[in-house]
Amino acid sequence: MQIRRFFQFSLAKEGLKKISLRRAMACSHRPTLDLPRLRWLKGLALLACATLGPSGLRAEEAEKPAKPQNYDAVEPIAPTQFNPDPGGRQAPIQSTSPRVVPLPSLFEPAVPTKAPGFADDLPPRSLSLPRRTLEMQDRRLGSKLENPEYRQTNQGIGLLPGFTPLTDRWRLPGSGLGTAAFPRYGNSRLEQPYGSYHIYSTFDPYKPSLLKGDFPIIGEDIFLNITVIDQFEIEARRVATPSGVSSARPFGSEFFGRGDGYIISNNVSVTFELFKGETAFKPVEWALHITPVFNVNYVELKENVVKPDPRGSGSSGYFIPPPLPPGVIRNPGDIGLFFGRYFIPTSVDLAGTSYTRRFRNSVNLQEAFLEFHLKDLSLNYDFLSSKLGLQPFNADFRGFIFNDTNLGIRIFGNYKNNTYQYNLVYFSMREKDTFSNLNTFDARNQDVFVLNLYKQDFIWHGYTAQWSIIGNIDHGGVAYDRNGSIVRPAPVGTVVPHQVQAYYLGWTGDGHIGWLNITHAFYWALGRDSLNNLAGRAVDINAQMFALELSYDKDYIRPKFSFLYASGDNKTTDRRATGFDSILDSPTFIGNPFSYYARQGLGLGNTGITTKTGNSIFNSLRSSKFQGQSNFVNPGTLIVGLGLDVDVTPRLKAQFNANWVRFVTTDPLKTALFVPSVDRNFGYDISLGFFYRPTLTQNIVITAGMGAFIPGPGYRDINRENTRPIPGYTNLANPGKTDSNWNYSGIFAVTLTY
Repeated sequence: MQIRRFFQFSLAKEGLKKISLRRAMACSHRPTLDLPRLRWLKGLALLACATLGPSGLRAEEAEKPAKPQNYDAVEPIAPTQFNPDPGGRQAPIQSTSPRVVPLPSLFEPAVPTKAPGFADDLPPRSLSLPRRTLEMQDRRLGSKLENPEYRQTNQGIGLLPGFTPLTDRWRLPGSGLGTAAFPRYGNSRLEQPYGSYHIYSTFDPYKPSLLKGDFPIIGEDIFLNITVIDQFEIEARRVATPSGVSSARPFGSEFFGRGDGYIISNNVSVTFELFKGETAFKPVEWALHITPVFNVNYVELKENVVKPDPRGSGSSGYFIPPPLPPGVIRNPGDIGLFFGRYFIPTSVDLAGTSYTRRFRNSVNLQEAFLEFHLKDLSLNYDFLSSKLGLQPFNADFRGFIFNDTNLGIRIFGNYKNNTYQYNLVYFSMREKDTFSNLNTFDARNQDVFVLNLYKQDFIWHGYTAQWSIIGNIDHGGVAYDRNGSIVRPAPVGTVVPHQVQAYYLGWTGDGHIGWLNITHAFYWALGRDSLNNLAGRAVDINAQMFALELSYDKDYIRPKFSFLYASGDNKTTDRRATGFDSILDSPTFIGNPFSYYARQGLGLGNTGITTKTGNSIFNSLRSSKFQGQSNFVNPGTLIVGLGLDVDVTPRLKAQFNANWVRFVTTDPLKTALFVPSVDRNFGYDISLGFFYRPTLTQNIVITAGMGAFIPGPGYRDINRENTRPIPGYTNLANPGKTDSNWNYSGIFAVTLTY
């Protein structure tokens, strides 16, 4: 039949129909493609198949004399089924039809019918799939992946005539450091904004330089990166402030004085990092990191709490008053009858004098650690590394439990193409400077360890889960800050040194589930306090916290919902401590750093402890955030908040937050203050802030914002005014009042990075 000049019909042994379109024509030349004709021929072939069937085809085959059987090779793979590894094909499929000489093809085969160089034989095992040799190589991987060093080539041995060996690929003939620019467009005027044929610059941060790790300073893979950061910040605030042992105003009779004041701080840090390795492709082999910080701070308040010396100006040394005879002091106004010869009442307001001002400066070694690459775990640079020294570490996504820079050792790495990350960290804590909160070399007598595991795309794509075990063993002891105030043990209740052992089990997560952005944290604290100050006895710790932030992105707007629950202790003097507290938190939550509640430290009257410490969200009743001990007998915290982030422009971002803050229980507050009742409604927190990057980079960042706190009944119960009249005081011309209407804080900061 003539149709066999265009098509070949072959039948499998089982009798199934299998049609393979040859798409060949009988003519000796290659004609132009005629799609209508091909469609007509295809239809004619299908009609012949339906008419003849298998029996008819076999009859046609029987009419021809028998010929020796010669089976076809494997058919070419269609372009839609392209095989990226033709050498790894399987054994050819034998055909039941005799070999027919193919006619000239309309199209060249997309893939060769045979593996080049192997004739009709199967490819060698090294080219078959799966690549078991690579899998075995991955299992037999050594400790490191290294690039070989060709010493003879560097010496010019074996080079072709006319070739000259160069020192390395970094110092090609050119300008400046010896590096020639690579013009992308071939015209220097088009190389904008930073293109130039003379690209090297020592101090230009947008051009290659030895000072920021663009070129090696030793050999071919040892680099130096120097980073200079200046952080300037000014803050004005109003916080409820006790008048101290001596009021700054003449005849001041109220317990609380004026809470207005401002703080100026400037930190200049210079980071030197010397490292080996090309970090664009793999982790560093080793790195030495050193960061000294130069701090200057100035504080000006309106109450005599900076230098609380009640003897007036010109006094020095310690004063030990004689014992009081019984019955002399009957009311506060009688104090002058006995101490009149020792104390001279001031007739002027001490606000604005050295008694309400403080200027300090210091130089501290904030970071100093050595990072060493231990082992490569796979061909994808899954690795195991270590750090030893003063180093920063954040135990979770938002810094709820531990976020600090301190002395420790850290083993970290990843696994399975970075699907898993892990940390094993131990810190031997150092004391902090009272005025700058920077590290010192004095031992804190406290140990912290962290073990955590991260899993990316856990259950949902885009959601990362973290599981943690965190331990805090604080041996306590006796310690005073640089102001001379006792910070360990806390100066309230039973003031006896004690040890706190607390262990945290945590599950946190960050990412998105579909269109919903989610960040959450759950921690369960267990342990023991050998003698809690407020409870007056040893207590067993059993406390929990849960935090949640939900948000979604709508163009340039992100509305947010925030929730925090930290359990409180509803019975202060029993054997159970159920109030939740952290180790050293610094959370990015509910609008921090603009939130008044999150940023400010709020004192608990004149007890020497705080309702909450600065840059924290837990009502912990601690003496100091950095130098005090964790306290699990506290009123707990409940916060519900709404927020809105707006990307106004690529340079400007706005952030608004409103939060309602409550105590979970108030029994520890009543015990510490000796008051009959304290309301649970602490107050309302509102904040608005802006981040501005004028250069679209992090080289210049301007931060400005303001927070306001509207006190609730619980705040007023804690910071209540004195009863009136006050016995012995008749002149109440300047009565102090608690700032119970509203408190504020405003910050302006500039961060310059070079």
